[in-house]
Amino acid sequence: NDSPLMGPDRIPQVSTDEYERNIKMLVKWSLQLGAKVLLFEVTPVHEDRATPGFTKTGKFQSNENVERYNAALRRVSRETGVELLSNRWIWEDPDRYCDRDGVHGDADAYGVQFVLHDEHHRGRVEFCRIPYG
Repeated sequence: NDSPLMGPDRIPQVSTDEYERNIKMLVKWSLQLGAKVLLFEVTPVHEDRATPGFTKTGKFQSNENVERYNAALRRVSRETGVELLSNRWIWEDPDRYCDRDGVHGDADAYGVQFVLHDEHHRGRVEFCRIPYG
């Protein structure tokens, strides 16, 4: 919800710098409280579906913009040691995994995310980890 661009000038609702600071702070607080933390990338959008609906609300979203926020998540993951799981598999078949609004995942996407989360905690999601070069 932080990543959309607002208005005709497409100003970030929350800047990537502020987003990164906020996520880092939440991760650190959660770890201090003893929570197990797992980050998921910002879900890619189906741009053909998302643009018309978002335009009516004064918001705009693109996968280029999503990638900026995912880069911030990768930095937080690297700095905190918290695992970041990819949602890039949605791009493989956006017609299947994106809801009609083009912005949210559908039931299948959330089902896959649940399975990935469960498998991660069982130590079986090696294929999903984001490689850091």
